[in-house]
Amino acid sequence: MSGFLAANLPITFALLLAPPTMFNTIFFQWVNQSYMAGLNYANKNDSCKFTTQDMLKGYGVAVTSALLVAISLRKMTSGLTKSATGTRLLVLNAFVGSCAAGSASYCNTTSMRQAEISNGIEVFSSPTLSKDSS
Repeated sequence: MSGFLAANLPITFALLLAPPTMFNTIFFQWVNQSYMAGLNYANKNDSCKFTTQDMLKGYGVAVTSALLVAISLRKMTSGLTKSATGTRLLVLNAFVGSCAAGSASYCNTTSMRQAEISNGIEVFSSPTLSKDSS
């Protein structure tokens, strides 16, 4: 069974329910993208060699994109979130978190898997035929 959902639920709830401060935005976007980078690393294809530089570059691109989008949107919606409560605040947090996580997930997957995209992966190996098969 996959642990993705169980591990990602607390992060998702934090992105949605944490007070919309700049610290919370930065911290939880960083946590989310660190988790996603680890997941991408763990699920990489072993037929394509990755360097530490490839991983660090992908991680850096993912975190930077998440923070740029999240901070920009948080500043643009700061006037709305100051007086927002309840459902309105939840929707604003969901908007900021979803846009930042979505763009960063695209950058995370694309940049962390760049070696696989550039070099290709082994999809299947050639079957060997035995000589005694009739």
